[in-house]
Amino acid sequence: MTVRHFDPRKNYRNVLIGRWEYLVDENGVVLKGIWGRKGAEGSSQDGVESGTDLILMDPGSAFPLHTHPGDHHLYCQSGSGIVHIGGAGYRFETGITVFVAAELPHSVRNVSPNLTLVFIAVGHPHIALDSPRRMRYVAEDHPSCRECGTIMVRNGSHFKCLNCGATPGR
Repeated sequence: MTVRHFDPRKNYRNVLIGRWEYLVDENGVVLKGIWGRKGAEGSSQDGVESGTDLILMDPGSAFPLHTHPGDHHLYCQSGSGIVHIGGAGYRFETGITVFVAAELPHSVRNVSPNLTLVFIAVGHPHIALDSPRRMRYVAEDHPSCRECGTIMVRNGSHFKCLNCGATPGR
């Protein structure tokens, strides 16, 4: 087993200060209204890099439905959003923590009309904020609800949100 040492340049960071980085999709295109700051990072005993990032999302912004190379935990510090995992939407508000398995399609949407959604993401393995490897899109044939952001389900020849009952055009 490799003996690890504490390196304050990597293992100790204040996410409230420093440079903001724009997050990008798998094609390198900037995700509008979403940015982050790199937090502490380090290698686990199995040699895989783990890391923490502070993520900010403008009102109405959203991550598209995607998967990751690794699992991650999310902790909401402030704001109001919806986390979609496996086709269902869950409220994401101050104090909520979420474990997201890498292979499960998921997304996050800020549903507040005027508040920034602020959360911590801890990834294993950790992928840099500005890396196109950070997420992979999942093809979706079902639209997101305009009211709450949940992935809608078929209701006859139309779609319906099981979270809030909305339908497209309503």
